[in-house]
Amino acid sequence: MLDYIFNLIGYRPAGGFDHNQILAIVIGICLGAYILILIVNHFVHRAKVRNLEIAMARFPNYADVRYKIAEIYYNYGDFDNAAKYYKEALAIYPYNSSIRIKLAMLTLEHFKDEELAFKMFAEVRFAVDAEPRAKYIIDTYLKEKKMYEKFHAGHAGKSPQTA
Repeated sequence: MLDYIFNLIGYRPAGGFDHNQILAIVIGICLGAYILILIVNHFVHRAKVRNLEIAMARFPNYADVRYKIAEIYYNYGDFDNAAKYYKEALAIYPYNSSIRIKLAMLTLEHFKDEELAFKMFAEVRFAVDAEPRAKYIIDTYLKEKKMYEKFHAGHAGKSPQTA
């Protein structure tokens, strides 16, 4: 394969390639491909956000558009913008448990504010009309993080259901 590529560009060392040269070439090709993928992902990310921002301008009271923008920023690693759009979505539709859960997860994982995250989880988990799916997601997530007991010890007694 390398012989074919180097014949195409007219490069061929006189003594052939040794293992170090082949390794350097392979690493260089992989690094170049990785950089190209990062560049393409950046432009795809920007295009998605731009299209959703157009939809947001056309439908300003539609919380799901802001939620989708927040998800894109979250997946891309821009947690400040993700939190901003999650909060905007909650301002429009404050009873959306999916948005509240994602914002609580973001607050716990990336902003390291355990007390605020637990408060947000408790508002969803211990609500009188809490969705079973939301309870399951919160419980599973906190068990995975090994914070389940701490969360229930601090917040289960303050819930409207146990009052």
